[in-house]
Amino acid sequence: MLLLGAVRQPAGQEPSAIGHDEFVDDLTRADLENVLPREGFAPDSYRLHGGIGANECYVLDLGPAGLEVYYSERGMKGSLRVFRTEGEACTYFLELLRRDLTTRRQQ
Repeated sequence: MLLLGAVRQPAGQEPSAIGHDEFVDDLTRADLENVLPREGFAPDSYRLHGGIGANECYVLDLGPAGLEVYYSERGMKGSLRVFRTEGEACTYFLELLRRDLTTRRQQ
């Protein structure tokens, strides 16, 4: 379930995005699969289910110590962070993408 904190949506309308100032502790990869395209992120700028073969993109992966979030470049895991919960990892992943303007689709 995706909680949007204090954001109220009119009845019958889906939220368009998660607010930049909200911490969503139960955000999941399934939520990200919906949110990221809606917010205009280029599909080749991220991977939500591992990074085998990934190059120059942000990756969310299950590692031996927990959920890993990193930037993959030339097969290397740069800026690796490990999280114990999916919510923390997904929230951090979303914020990384939002801060990097190169992750947006070119118009």
